[in-house]
Amino acid sequence: MAFTLLELSRNPEEQNKVRNDISNMTTAVEWRKSNVLQRSIKESMRLYPVSSSGSSRVCGRDFTTKEGWTISKGTSVVSHIMMTHRNKNVYGDNADKYVPSRWINPTQAQKDSFLIFSAGKQNCVGQALANAELHCIIPKILSEVELEVVDEGRTTWFLTLKPIGAKLRAKRVVR
Repeated sequence: MAFTLLELSRNPEEQNKVRNDISNMTTAVEWRKSNVLQRSIKESMRLYPVSSSGSSRVCGRDFTTKEGWTISKGTSVVSHIMMTHRNKNVYGDNADKYVPSRWINPTQAQKDSFLIFSAGKQNCVGQALANAELHCIIPKILSEVELEVVDEGRTTWFLTLKPIGAKLRAKRVVR
């Protein structure tokens, strides 16, 4: 949530797109249907995944990659989520930039590479709660205030990515 608000503060035109899209909506059920809001959240989650280290699995069968590499059954495979989500072969030269519009017509590679909650039967049990919070709190904030960055702060990473020292200024939206 913090990174989404920070990115929207850094990108006032995107912030205004979300605010304009949700302006006639009043409930969380309606907000959740906002494609503009969904794209903004998805893009910030792509750039700043909570579990930035990724996930690991044991290969259940021999597997050969497109490049011809063979991963033997029983091998532990670790997918570093930051590298996956910022892969220039998938997301283009602007892979490190906040571009919510990339989710308007994403490629199959983009869809397959977006692993914010992992994938398969061992995916994140908290994703429904996380999505409910994001799609409820962010539009509530944006419907009432305009945000701007006062201090960028820095990003720290241990088990999770966190913005440290970032400060935003909120100005009441005049309706």
